[in-house]
Amino acid sequence: MQQYKLPEKPHQYVPFPEIGSGGQFHVFDMHNGRVLKLPLTQSETEIIARQRYNTDGEGHEITEERVQARVLTFMNGKARINSMVQHDFLQPELFLHLVGNPTLVAVDNILPEDTPEKRWGAGRVVYTQDKLTMTSEILNALNNSMRISSTDVKRVCHIIDQYIERIFSLWEFGYADYVFKLGDTGFNDRGQLTFADLGEFTSDLGFMSTAVAQRRWVNNINPLKTDFPQIPRQAQEYFTTTVNNALNVDELHKRWRTKHLCNDCRPKDDVLATFIAAKIAEIDYVDRW
Repeated sequence: MQQYKLPEKPHQYVPFPEIGSGGQFHVFDMHNGRVLKLPLTQSETEIIARQRYNTDGEGHEITEERVQARVLTFMNGKARINSMVQHDFLQPELFLHLVGNPTLVAVDNILPEDTPEKRWGAGRVVYTQDKLTMTSEILNALNNSMRISSTDVKRVCHIIDQYIERIFSLWEFGYADYVFKLGDTGFNDRGQLTFADLGEFTSDLGFMSTAVAQRRWVNNINPLKTDFPQIPRQAQEYFTTTVNNALNVDELHKRWRTKHLCNDCRPKDDVLATFIAAKIAEIDYVDRW
């Protein structure tokens, strides 16, 4: 395997170089078509939250209280990954393919116990995933280009069409990416659009109904949302028209869980269990936006 030297430590080697990081994970290239995702600590997450999320999308400065709420959301979002990846679908490969075929890595003997200086809390999740060509890279390259051709615009429009199709597929399994950040998708080696950020998923239909009704995807064309890779101006009208027409509460309810065949879920007539599960799921819905 090719070895990589650390610039600041030339006598040490790292087998998996870091190729990116977000608000929840560091991403490392495994050189086999897969990436390794290691969770940020709470302190790292706080730094990212202050750097990236300095406004609320309307030009208002984010308060310290909102920063801490966002950190809590990020940490708890990671905590839901295990149950989602391990959900006992009758055909799990159909669902897992939509999210990059993730494989969980046991962390009991890898991540140290939390300390006051280094805490992972509920977000002690490590997994591998298909390596993707990220949509954020495509959008940023186009936005930095001196000229965007008609071919480029058609490419973005095609990405938008695929994005909607994949959202529908997720809804049919009873899961949803609640942030609607197009840049957090990517293309696998077969050219198929795939969701990359597993820490921003929910299975709560009530919450998703609100998110869809609020059309939170407009952040993809809101220049004040600097944490969202923006869709090029030439394709924004297509994006707005197409997504607004395709995604609505009626469509969400029509598709929700229509392909959710599993051995995990309790019978719907177990009212107590259903109520408890729903309320537990709501606990960390502190700062979704």
